[in-house]
Amino acid sequence: MSDLVNGDVPKTSRDIRFNPLSKLEWGQGNASGSLQQLSEYSLAYAELAVDWYLSRKRWKRLGARGTRLLALILALIAGLVPLIGEISESNGMPAINPLWASIALVLAAGAVAIDRLFGYSSGYMRYLTTAMKLESLAHDFNIEWQSRRAVITSAEPNEAQVQDGIEACRRFCTAIGQAVQMETESWVQEFTSALAEIDKGARAQSETARSGAINVTVTNADQAQSGWKLTINGGSPELHTGKTAAVRGLISGTHSVSAQGTIDGIQRSAARNIVVGSGTVVELELTLS
Repeated sequence: MSDLVNGDVPKTSRDIRFNPLSKLEWGQGNASGSLQQLSEYSLAYAELAVDWYLSRKRWKRLGARGTRLLALILALIAGLVPLIGEISESNGMPAINPLWASIALVLAAGAVAIDRLFGYSSGYMRYLTTAMKLESLAHDFNIEWQSRRAVITSAEPNEAQVQDGIEACRRFCTAIGQAVQMETESWVQEFTSALAEIDKGARAQSETARSGAINVTVTNADQAQSGWKLTINGGSPELHTGKTAAVRGLISGTHSVSAQGTIDGIQRSAARNIVVGSGTVVELELTLS
């Protein structure tokens, strides 16, 4: 059977490749042997396709597990960052910058997008189900072929039996090709859909990336000697006078805002986490205490 399969190409080659069927002899005394060669050729066709799918489903499985596990871990981190920041505040400031939650969510979405683009999860399921379908077809054909051989009482099959055997092999090879074609068409649809979703997500991300702003009002800032300091996301404090200050150019997400000032000789502060939407201006009121 190995001479029927493309022996120069290993079973783990990039594509499923199969040599054309060699010329068979159907004259007197050759029909039985040619039918046997034809059945072996057909089974080898199925075996090559099965081996191709099974050898590649392992990498699809590893890719699916890796990207989905990474996305899950990053999503958990995104949920924990604000909680940890609130629990372990220091001088009114969260211990962890809330922006890390937004970064973790973006990375989690990226891991899912990679899985969809390269078809790790869907590809693993497609490869597994296609391999199982091909194995089932090969099993049924093998049983059917043995039953055909059992009814041939003479050394050589008659013309009707030869034609029936050839037709059985043709149907089997057609079924194998159709299974492979269906899997390939599913991959094309998924890949096209993934590209469309990535393009849509990129446009949405571009829209989301529009900067927002915060208008901060410190109700008792007029009582602070020498003005008051405003700190955004743990950055460098900026000195302000009066009761209001505007912060521009903020990305969409959660931001930590804190104010510090000296009132009656006592250092006072106020802090709060606030969500800024894309292209929005948020009003925030703080009181030094």
